[in-house]
Amino acid sequence: MKTSSAVTMFEFCARHYDQLNVYAGAGINRLKIDVSTSTERGYRACSACESLRGSIWTTETIPELPHEKCINKLGCRCLALAGI
Repeated sequence: MKTSSAVTMFEFCARHYDQLNVYAGAGINRLKIDVSTSTERGYRACSACESLRGSIWTTETIPELPHEKCINKLGCRCLALAGI
């Protein structure tokens, strides 16, 4: 992974926790994980992240993002979204 990608992943982790606090503050406790991809640019999710696509979690049980088992050279593509 490039140094710039690693730095982006640290920033992404901080934003993930900020977003979880926003969801919790809004009373949203059901979350799902989506995986961002761009097939036209060749940005695909790794198999570890792909296995999380559509999974349902609570703010207490959702895994830390970026996903610890991600092996994407560009960094984790997972996003926590409100599972309304």
